[in-house]
Amino acid sequence: MPEPVASNPVGLCGFYGKLPARGDFVRAGLPRSFTDPWDDWLQAAIAASRAALGEDWLPSWMEAPIWRFALPGGSCGDLAVLGLWMPSIDRAGRHFPLTLALLAPGASAHDLAGRGTLWLDAAEQAGLDALEHVIAPEELTARLDAAPLPDGLAPGSQSNSALWWTAGSPFVPPSSLRLRGLPDPAQFATMIRDPDGNPAHNGCVEAS
Repeated sequence: MPEPVASNPVGLCGFYGKLPARGDFVRAGLPRSFTDPWDDWLQAAIAASRAALGEDWLPSWMEAPIWRFALPGGSCGDLAVLGLWMPSIDRAGRHFPLTLALLAPGASAHDLAGRGTLWLDAAEQAGLDALEHVIAPEELTARLDAAPLPDGLAPGSQSNSALWWTAGSPFVPPSSLRLRGLPDPAQFATMIRDPDGNPAHNGCVEAS
């Protein structure tokens, strides 16, 4: 079970996953309606990437890029989601991402991606500080609460597509994806290590 951490009183944003300061999963501010399907996807994706990458998995994970995403409602729970995940590890040495996310009822993924940069920047820095033990897990909630929220979001959905993008890493070039929701678990290996240096998802790939 996730270890208790002071929760976001508003419930709009929070985090889920692993932190070096804790010995098990942590969850704060995010409902199970999001974290349960998110965890199911990550567990399947990590297992598939381990099978695909073999002995290259660990070095790939340690250098994996930070992926940002904007999901329309229905992709991972009922609400639209803006967030990011970064590679992490717990106190016992078990590898699993740290996810920081903002739930936005009625928003479109397109608007979230376009108007959420300041929130994503603040959330990313807070997550990195938590990974580096600069701040305690309890302080992570306060940092997310203080992050500037996207404004001017239009109601409804301009598209059913989910947007994923990364600035890249030593093993993955800057890339973006346009999908119908969560990536196929079999695709996850290419999100942490591109085997060819010129991945199919480099640039923007439209949902099929």
